[in-house]
Amino acid sequence: MREWSAKELRAYYQECLRRDFPPDERMPLARMEELTQTGGQVSLGFYRAGELAAYGVFIKNGREAALLNYYAVQPQLRGQGVGTACLGLLRRAADQMAAHWIIFEVEAPEDGSTPEETETRNRRVAFYRRGGALATGVDSVLFGVHYHIMLLPAASLGPEPPPPEDRAVRAALEDLYRAAITDRPAPGLCFQEACRVWLRDQKGL
Repeated sequence: MREWSAKELRAYYQECLRRDFPPDERMPLARMEELTQTGGQVSLGFYRAGELAAYGVFIKNGREAALLNYYAVQPQLRGQGVGTACLGLLRRAADQMAAHWIIFEVEAPEDGSTPEETETRNRRVAFYRRGGALATGVDSVLFGVHYHIMLLPAASLGPEPPPPEDRAVRAALEDLYRAAITDRPAPGLCFQEACRVWLRDQKGL
């Protein structure tokens, strides 16, 4: 596990992120470079036998949580346990970033457009839970996509640490979104229209 250089970020953006994420989910490279230069982003590669096996891109703002903005396993290694192994490395990465928790989004299963898509989303949630992730009562909408928010504790917190309160998770995620997203993320769209975070028991209010 090691941090990418600026040159590696540019190369892997073209090779990996463009392959693994659709255009509407990809942050512009210039914005990622800007965040990296100001300390607001960390990009890590996870390697096996010297070859890239998986990668994670994190948003951070110097506080107790970091946002996992992108995470993917190399296509030829999927289904071989690499993703599960790297979840443990993500927990170690949190310690390296001085973060107690890694926050990440999973697409809400109940919004699946087909039974197959709903099942895929449920399997994704189950995968993360097997890897030590914790569910929260926090939801978000980012550019029209509804997410449930999960947490992965830093390795130093042990296997089953008590999770933070949902209100604290909501506040941390809002701060991280503000660190990642400009005030005008798209033409004619302001920050408040691009994303929203709420406690599920408050029904989106």
